[in-house]
Amino acid sequence: MQVHLSISSFELTWMWQKSITFRDAHLNLICQHPKVFTLGHAASSIYPAKYVNRHRIDRGGEIAYHDCGHLLLYVLTSCPQVTHHIHTLHLVALRLLHVWRLQAIVSSHLGIWLFKDKWMSMGLKILQGRSLHGICLPIEGHLPPQFEACNIASTYLVNLEAYLCHISFQQCRYYLAISTKQNFSRHF
Repeated sequence: MQVHLSISSFELTWMWQKSITFRDAHLNLICQHPKVFTLGHAASSIYPAKYVNRHRIDRGGEIAYHDCGHLLLYVLTSCPQVTHHIHTLHLVALRLLHVWRLQAIVSSHLGIWLFKDKWMSMGLKILQGRSLHGICLPIEGHLPPQFEACNIASTYLVNLEAYLCHISFQQCRYYLAISTKQNFSRHF
């Protein structure tokens, strides 16, 4: 099943993920969050106070930034092969870029890069064979200045607006939904 939540607080979607994951459900959740920073297991405990709305959560990785205009995809499903799940999440995002004829690089740092800037961020937790969390695709809107993606020096976030001045958020949401359904269809 696929659910579109529009703008939803991070806290609400996180609680929902945790409650659904332990049921026998397969759910693709597509949404946006108001400005929020999430800190994974690898994140330093000392982040500047300017990151006010921040949450330490149970996923891997460093720090991630989400805001309105960023599409978030949470694939809550069984995950017998983690590497295949990660590959499929990359494929979902790459197909969205393919629609707009953009070339990208999949990096060993997990995520997708457009030239030297990070576009897609990924944060996962596999618990009892089921996936939590997912990917963030910045389409439009605010990106924090001087925010180093994944805490990698001189690496910055980029949104698709930087490459396509007439990008449509709604079209991106539509293509993301199609790509997600095609790539995770084995569960539906």
